[in-house]
Amino acid sequence: MLGETIHDCENAFGAKRVTQHGASGMRYFLHDGTLHGLQCVLPGREREPLGYFHREGLFGCIFELFTANANARLAVIGLGAGCLAAYVTQGQTITFVEIDPEVISIARDPRYFSFVEDCRGTCRILEGDGLDRMANIPDGELDLLMHDAFVGDVLSDHLVSDEAIVTYLRKTSPDGILAFHVSLMSEGGAGQKLKGTLVRRLQRLNLAVLFGDDMHAPSQPDEAFRFGTRFLVAARSADRLQSLQNDPRWQPIPIVS
Repeated sequence: MLGETIHDCENAFGAKRVTQHGASGMRYFLHDGTLHGLQCVLPGREREPLGYFHREGLFGCIFELFTANANARLAVIGLGAGCLAAYVTQGQTITFVEIDPEVISIARDPRYFSFVEDCRGTCRILEGDGLDRMANIPDGELDLLMHDAFVGDVLSDHLVSDEAIVTYLRKTSPDGILAFHVSLMSEGGAGQKLKGTLVRRLQRLNLAVLFGDDMHAPSQPDEAFRFGTRFLVAARSADRLQSLQNDPRWQPIPIVS
């Protein structure tokens, strides 16, 4: 399905590979065997986010909250192929924070993926550790801070520690939203324990928390290129998340003791 390899590289952060399937026009970015982005390079579909990132899924729900904000300031920890740059409109700014320089090189190179180059707004990429690079973002600036750097049941504790979440919250505006993509955590055992830990840390700061799940949504016509996801989102006020709660895929999480 993934086609022929058109680029590969490896460093201390793992092995990266870009492949292309000629018949479908799909290009894939794999990091240690895990899919971290894809793009259809057929004319007219280059700007369409697919995979986990498709517009009808939970990523689309979250970014839709900012469509009316022409000056939205968005940040994402984890770059992948840069697919989320497709959501950014003129006047908006998205800042990606990525620790792996090879990932940055791949996402910036239009021979592989063009989301970053084609971004309609302003797209910045900061190289380095997610928490460390938050120092480059002024307090209160962000309307959305999204964490998209989980892989399996491995939780980079310093990135989601109490101190880290306080830092993230400080970087967001009063109506700002924190979002954590947790699809790659397992549904039971270690995965549930990790999600529970994260929920408790968010609730200790008196944040309203929702869990989103469309992993079992009805199949799409091109289901091979649209995947379900799971998310935790948090805000200072439950009212800020009301539009998500109107969607049955999102449910409030009771206070976890």
